[in-house]
Amino acid sequence: MFTPSAERIARARRIIAGFDAADTELVVIDGKLIEKSVLREMHRIVAIAERTGAG
Repeated sequence: MFTPSAERIARARRIIAGFDAADTELVVIDGKLIEKSVLREMHRIVAIAERTGAG
C-alpha cells in the first residue's frame, strides 16, 4: 500500500539523476520544471523502494 509505484520510482530516479548532472536549483524532467526542494522527497521514494524490494 505504501510502496511507490514503478512509475513513481523511475520518475524519482530521473529527477535525482537530473540534479546530479546539473549545477542548478532547477531542472527540466519530462517537460516539467522541477525545483531542488523536491529532491529530498525523491530520495525518500527511492529509499522506500529499495527497502521494500520494489526498486
